[in-house]
Amino acid sequence: MRVLLEIFGQTLSTLWAHKLRSFLTMFGIAWGVGSLLLLVGLGEGFRSGNKKQFDSLGENVMFIWGGRAPAVEGSFTGMRQYYLTYKDFLDVRRDCTDVKAVAPVISRGDLRSVSDFFQSSGQVMGVPAYFNQIRYLPINEGRWLNDLDDAQKRKVIVLGDEARRLLFPGRPPIGSTILINGTRFEVIGTLLPIGHGDNNTLNLRMFVPFNTMNQYFPPTVDVKDSISFMNYQPRSRELHEMAKLEVHKVIARNHGFDYGSADAFDEWDTIRTVDNVGKIFDAMNAFLGSVGLVTLALGAIGIINIMLVAVADRTREILQLQRERLGRLDSWKHDIAAAVGELVLAKVRGRVRVREIQAAVVDANRLIRRRVFVLDHAIGSDNHHLTHLARREPRDLYVCGRPAGKRHREERRLRNPELKDALRGGGDTRGGTPEPVQEDR
Repeated sequence: MRVLLEIFGQTLSTLWAHKLRSFLTMFGIAWGVGSLLLLVGLGEGFRSGNKKQFDSLGENVMFIWGGRAPAVEGSFTGMRQYYLTYKDFLDVRRDCTDVKAVAPVISRGDLRSVSDFFQSSGQVMGVPAYFNQIRYLPINEGRWLNDLDDAQKRKVIVLGDEARRLLFPGRPPIGSTILINGTRFEVIGTLLPIGHGDNNTLNLRMFVPFNTMNQYFPPTVDVKDSISFMNYQPRSRELHEMAKLEVHKVIARNHGFDYGSADAFDEWDTIRTVDNVGKIFDAMNAFLGSVGLVTLALGAIGIINIMLVAVADRTREILQLQRERLGRLDSWKHDIAAAVGELVLAKVRGRVRVREIQAAVVDANRLIRRRVFVLDHAIGSDNHHLTHLARREPRDLYVCGRPAGKRHREERRLRNPELKDALRGGGDTRGGTPEPVQEDR
């Protein structure tokens, strides 16, 4: 616990010693994390909103309308208008194997709808009963169109959410009737809101059976069995290009032009649109994520910088303490070795005993905590001399304050002439005989 408190205290002291550097580092980390979360979240929010917008149309829905084809084969100057027909629908359903479902649609926006309470001029669409399997049309109240409604050409209608609000404000619409250009229709169902925000165009639509629409309100163009457009779905998302090519071939064959003329088709491939928008959002996420990662990297560099400063400070402190300890140790070594050397000289001169020298060496070994070996101390009867053998760690043996190696190195290093002559066996260099050793009584 004490160690943890010391570490915590050192951390706080280091941060306080480098206040500006620490603040910039923490700010960089916070900014990097915040920007990364914000930008990536923003990109994912756009992606999610775009996906919901396309999901409000339906899953893998593709649109095709009538277009303009070359008047003469191979000509790019003269163009003629062509319209889709019910025969095109039948041929696509029969010949296009990669098309899962296809639905013809008759759409009119010039019809006037009147109820007992209000009126509306929303779009009226004639669709088959399975149209809600291709497009997203959730039922709120009542029911959707069925095959009998279409086969018997019943005058029934399903209202969008905004059309219901306008025609029946605060009143139940199911079972009520409305007039569309003077023709009475019974309301059998209403839809939930489609889309987001103020997108009321989809919610103003009203749906009647296809055959009923074709009988009472056919397209205004002077073409037999014409339809406004077709909605179709490929068998899988990966096959949408093949499905589109098959539809092009059928329509080009029926209307007499080359299916390779891309400008002759007026269509909307929602699958390709979703993929392109997804690529844009992927690039946006990659860019925003890289910005956040760079910011985090800058914060990491700041952390490394602070750690480097802290380590440098601690290193200087450790080196200073080490120098002080080594200085004290060297001082102790020199002092102790000098004292031992004096004892050796005193012994050479016959003033101390061998036991006292050995005791001094042992005390010195304990003090400096290193191994010092004085293996043999011999005093001859005729020529008093001292023999030193340093067999292990000879650099740790200090004589007169200097390190002693092997004997030939020791003789070169020793500067005291009296001790040098004593080691060589010459005794006292001053010519006198050594004083006798005083024995203990």
